[in-house]
Amino acid sequence: MTTISSVRRSKMVPRVELPILAASLALSVALFAAGLIVGFQNFSFLGSAAGDTPQPGWDFGSILARNFGAACLLFAGVLSGGTITLITLPMIGLYVGATAQVGVTVAGAPALLGAVAWYVPFEFAGCLMAAAAGLYPVLASLRKRRPQASLVGTYTASFTGALVLFAAGAVLILLGAGIETFVISTSGRSS
Repeated sequence: MTTISSVRRSKMVPRVELPILAASLALSVALFAAGLIVGFQNFSFLGSAAGDTPQPGWDFGSILARNFGAACLLFAGVLSGGTITLITLPMIGLYVGATAQVGVTVAGAPALLGAVAWYVPFEFAGCLMAAAAGLYPVLASLRKRRPQASLVGTYTASFTGALVLFAAGAVLILLGAGIETFVISTSGRSS
């Protein structure tokens, strides 16, 4: 028996299906890890021009803009059947791996880990949640349960779940940017 309050609750609270969330997160982690490993092993593609590039700002707004911009790009897979996410996630992993290798080469692994351990988990988790959100509708439509539901209908119905995942990722990125700003300001690294 369905009650009015249970109907209202199901309409007001978006559902995120755990098997689809798990699959989209697993795929996101695999794609990011592949790019990260390749970038870490082959950082020489940065070339000598890497020293000529302008240095990014290290204030809260600059950090948040970079990380949230990456998250929005990863979430754009929602609008492209996951294609944008599938292409950009390994590329972001490649960049992160290459910059991590530069950091290890310049400062050493213990110093690098000590410098970033407080905020990187939040930023990575936030970006991976955004990527999972970008893939969520595709995986949801591939796993449609009801035979009467169309592929497009299932895809669009899963947008609310994708938005919930993206919002969770955005909160993690916001938290990571705040922690990173604090760590940088107390370490004297800010420019």
